[in-house]
Amino acid sequence: YGIQISGGKIRTLQPSRLRVVKNDIYDFSRIRRTYQGAVMFNGVGIYVANNTITKGPHTGIIGSGANNLFEHNFISRISYECTDTGAFYTGRSWAQRGNVARFNTFDNVRNIERLAQKGQRQIAFYIDDQMSGWDFYGNVIQNCNTGVFVGGGRDNKIHDNYFESNDLDIHLDNRGMTWQKQFCLRDCDPSMGTKCFYTALREVNYTFPPYAIEFPELVDIYSYHPGIPVGNIIEDNRYCHNAGERFKTFVRARDYVSQEQFFDVDSSIVSKWYSSLSNNREYCRSSTISR
Repeated sequence: YGIQISGGKIRTLQPSRLRVVKNDIYDFSRIRRTYQGAVMFNGVGIYVANNTITKGPHTGIIGSGANNLFEHNFISRISYECTDTGAFYTGRSWAQRGNVARFNTFDNVRNIERLAQKGQRQIAFYIDDQMSGWDFYGNVIQNCNTGVFVGGGRDNKIHDNYFESNDLDIHLDNRGMTWQKQFCLRDCDPSMGTKCFYTALREVNYTFPPYAIEFPELVDIYSYHPGIPVGNIIEDNRYCHNAGERFKTFVRARDYVSQEQFFDVDSSIVSKWYSSLSNNREYCRSSTISR
């Protein structure tokens, strides 16, 4: 990996004030090809900014925690050797909230090798397995297989971003209502580890301060549609679906032509999940960001 950083106290939300700033990290994960990110984080109050992260076979930024900020990072040519992975990856918690990713650029997150799996998904920003409470705004996502993947989480805000020439811009699903329903049970077995969300909530005393004050939506979480991806807001995003020629030289080993799509769920279904989809429209900039 490139940089590993850990600090702060998750139970009290005491910030670490650790910083990862102005680094150029490239050609990492050369021996161990997976889960060896350029930046691996764990904790509270971590600041990751103005880094250039390029040429990684699996994930670029990966970790967990609360009240962390990621901004002005350039992330390119990541996840080229794997599927079901993200250039930025975090997942599996209802408790870890208050995280922000803003003003970052994600570029060319695609496979460049023929993979064994039939389905191919390389994701720029991946909040997996019901990860909740992220604010993702002001970012540019271009020439990626998938832009943002919300894997069944709650209270995530995806807004004011720009998407260009991605196969799919945003995905949202309801896995907490189907194959991950057992994760959401208040009486889930603690031996399930991170698959039992109540364990992490209990460990931080989620019905008492500081969590009950900073994240009040947690207090009654088991009374408000547990398992349903409630409170997700996808709004004011712009997308461009006719600029593929700009990225032609970057695309390799693609044996299919994709139909570019902004969102893959009908808005009426999103409403039934007590989430919202509004004011997203097509708009193409005159130029894109590259380095």
